[in-house]
Order: sequence, then C-alpha cells, then structure tokens
Amino acid sequence: MNWQPPKLEDLSDRRLRYVRISVTDRCQFRCPYCRPEEGEAPCEPQKDYLSASEIGRVAKVLTTLGIRTVRFTGGEPLLRRDLPSIIESVRGAGIDDLALTTNAALLTTRRAQGLADAGLKRINISLDTLDPERFKSLSGGAPIDPVLAGIKAAQSVGMKVKTNTVVVRGQNEHELNAIADFVWASGGVPRFIEVMPMGAGKDLEMVPSEEIMSHFELTPERPEAVRGAGIGPADYWIHQKRSDQVVGVIAATTRNFCASCNRIRLTATGSVRPCLASATGSELRPILRDPKAGDQDLVDAIYEALAIKPEGHQFSDGIAGALPMMSLGG
Repeated sequence: MNWQPPKLEDLSDRRLRYVRISVTDRCQFRCPYCRPEEGEAPCEPQKDYLSASEIGRVAKVLTTLGIRTVRFTGGEPLLRRDLPSIIESVRGAGIDDLALTTNAALLTTRRAQGLADAGLKRINISLDTLDPERFKSLSGGAPIDPVLAGIKAAQSVGMKVKTNTVVVRGQNEHELNAIADFVWASGGVPRFIEVMPMGAGKDLEMVPSEEIMSHFELTPERPEAVRGAGIGPADYWIHQKRSDQVVGVIAATTRNFCASCNRIRLTATGSVRPCLASATGSELRPILRDPKAGDQDLVDAIYEALAIKPEGHQFSDGIAGALPMMSLGG
C-alpha cells in the first residue's frame, strides 16, 4: 500500500484546504496599496516563474494533503498568456473549485470564455471606484472602461462575479453605496476591504470595517444562510431592506481572522508562504527542476513552511510593513 501523508495542518491545528497561487508578480496597474507611486517594483525573471506543468504537479501533491480550493492571483494573472493551461493543469490535478482575482482590464469575452472552458468558475474583480478620473488616479493612469467591460465579459460566460474594493480614507469611502448598487445591478457581490499595512499600503489611512458597514443597513450578525458564502476571509452580510443583496467585508486588521486561517500561498517562482505577512517560506522550484527529486521532497518542503506559519499576521507590530503585496498575491 502506498504511504499517504497526513492532512495539511499547521502547528496551531488549523486545517488548510485553500491555496492561493500567484502566477506572476507583474501588473500593469499601480494601485496605491500595492505598488509604490514612483520607481519600478522589483519583479522576478520570467524564466523563474513556474510553468503550467510545474504548478499542476504542486497542485497534485497538495490534493493529497487535503487542499480543495485554488485561487489564481498575481500581480495581474491575465498577463500570463498561458493562464488557461495553468487552470487546466490544476483542474487535471483533481481540484475543481477554481477562482481568479484580477483587475479585469484584459478580460475580453473571448478570454473569459477560454478561462471558463479551462475550468474557472468564479472571479473576483478589483473595483476601487466608479469615477473615471479617480480610477485613473488610483490605478496609475489606467482607464476604467476595459474593467467594466471585463465584468460584463465574465458574467456573459456564466462566471460568478465578486468585486473587491480596497477602502482608502480620503479616496473612495464616499462611494461605497454607489459601488454596491452598481455591482448588485450587474448580478455580482460587492466586497469591501480594509487597507492592510503592507508594502505601499502602510502609508495609507485605513477605514475600519465598522465604518464600512455603517454605510449599509445590514443584519446585526451573519445569518446562517450566508455564513458559508465564501471559503476565504470575508464576512457576508444581508441588507435589511434588500434581502436579496449581500455585502462582503474583509477586516484583516480590525477583526483578525487568523485563528481560522485555512490558506497557504504559492508565489510565481515557487515559494510556499504560510501567511500573507510571511517574509520567509520554502522554495519548491529547485525541487521541481531537480530530476532526482520526488513528490515526497515537495511534501517535506511544504511542511517546512507550515512549521513557521505564525499564529497571526502581527500587523500591529509592523512586521509585514516591507512586504510587497503584488508579489504575494494579496
């Protein structure tokens, strides 16, 4: 009988079932919470990015450890022309709960259909404002129209759409209702996110989740009907007067959800990071490219990373301040 490794748990007995796979650390946007306003963000050589087959091999190993959900992130994952092949390789490894986080500026209907055909079911689209000029300001000069077209493209091929709005004091906190109305009208779910004090985001003023929620007439606590609406970190709330509408809130700083964290991260170059705020992890790329290394070596490296998974992100201690969000997949 073949030996089977134990299910993936960290030293705090947290069961891990979800991996976020960054496929690139490049992005054509320059959002203020992700990239510095000036200078070039350091990016890894593209030859060091994991290939579709390498990502598929890691995914296959992760399925034996109990991973059941994958979200593809970046940078901007649509900059990878082989993204459909990456999705297919992960689905072929036995994982069919597949999602993508993107700015959607490159998401034409044709590309959306290709992603759906490859196995993608859900998509999260960044939408920090509906104002065209403010969008240019917040994105580093990009126009909003391609993003709005990308939302329509995703919906036209049957994907479930959620939007991500990072709420920044003095920038977009007055737009939350307008953004929610727009997303609801298009059949999606709006989600609002506290700025995390990481990388470029550490210099921005956070709008806490309680203030975000005060913009909406929400039920006082999460109903059972929506408590399981997502496997990730968002809390979902039902609008009191519009019971068919749901709002998601991600309160990474003021409502630390680390005790229930079920995620690990794989960077574009094959580093396993046990936490978004982790500066260290285990390197899988050398193992993947060593013809003498086997899957057990990958398992050992993954567990090595879990051994340093912190109990919490420790944002208040400033530990994550220098980490680049765009390199870790958000």
